[in-house]
Amino acid sequence: MDGLDLQNVKTKYTERDDIWIKRDKWHYYSYKTIGAFINKNVLKLKISNDIDIINLGSGGNPYCFEERNMLHVDIIGKNIINKPRSLISNIEKIDVPNDSYHCCLCVGSVINYTDAFRSIKEIDRILKPGGYLFLEFENSKSFEFYKTNDYNKSAAIVETFYQGEKERLWVYSESFVKRVLKDYKFNILAIKRFHIVSPLIYRINKNSIKASRFSKLDNIVSYVPIISKNASNVILVAQKVLF
Repeated sequence: MDGLDLQNVKTKYTERDDIWIKRDKWHYYSYKTIGAFINKNVLKLKISNDIDIINLGSGGNPYCFEERNMLHVDIIGKNIINKPRSLISNIEKIDVPNDSYHCCLCVGSVINYTDAFRSIKEIDRILKPGGYLFLEFENSKSFEFYKTNDYNKSAAIVETFYQGEKERLWVYSESFVKRVLKDYKFNILAIKRFHIVSPLIYRINKNSIKASRFSKLDNIVSYVPIISKNASNVILVAQKVLF
């Protein structure tokens, strides 16, 4: 897949002092939701802090994990250079051995700046059998793209927003991501959809701050599949099969 200029992405994020700023209500809500999901499932699955963890596109954020066994990977060095272990790299091709990590984090819509198929293939390569993957991505079936040519496409480049500016990235359908994970023998253990009603409001008013207020409805409408499948964001935890 071609279409995104990686150098432009690097420049844009290098110029930002903080990836998750509070005044960007939409994405700060995403950050809090991602963190809560990871924490809940780490506890539920009893994932130990003593295992080797690779954090792809980390931006320097370890979430609920301790960093002594974590490798931070990012295309931008400034947020990870002072970490105990770091690697500047595109996640589609990472210079680490096969089957070397017990847990992989790939959240913050990192995969939406890459070829999802190549990235998941690479995650499969570096993750040990039985290892866990936390994956979050932006969904092409979001109400934001309803009645556009990109709605529910397996993969499409769209124009959206981030911190008050226009943003171009890949979006992927949930069914496509699940299919790729299944092809690489991952079993999905838990899934959460968020920003469900808010993208519909954003499509109407083009105001992300006002639209983000409707994220409070996520916990209610998440139980209605016909609505929740149109969420802007999806986060899941999957396990690589042992054999």
